Amino acid sequence: MPTVICCHRYKMYNISPLSHDYVIGTLLFGVGVMLLALAKKDIMQFTYLPTLGRYTLGVYVSHILFTHLLDKYKFLYFNPFWAISYAIIIYILALLLTLLMSRNRCLMNFVL
Repeated sequence: MPTVICCHRYKMYNISPLSHDYVIGTLLFGVGVMLLALAKKDIMQFTYLPTLGRYTLGVYVSHILFTHLLDKYKFLYFNPFWAISYAIIIYILALLLTLLMSRNRCLMNFVL
């Protein structure tokens, strides 16, 4: 199925199949992390990370905003430190926005 979508994108819109971020490695990584989580259920039991799980939808939706805001710093992408800190910064900003939105009664339904 992904091959059909890639060929369709190339034929109709002249978009290369190699131009998108989701390749076969993404699928394998996702399955591997899922299997690891199923095998080691108690590994995250005593951390604060499971409490952040309820904010997943808000972080997922709001991270796009911060990705576009930080796009003007693309010249730093060649620095290995920036490549790692970029994802962490976007996650923290999206989490903070989601936490703020979850405290508002009207916006709570959008992020939780």
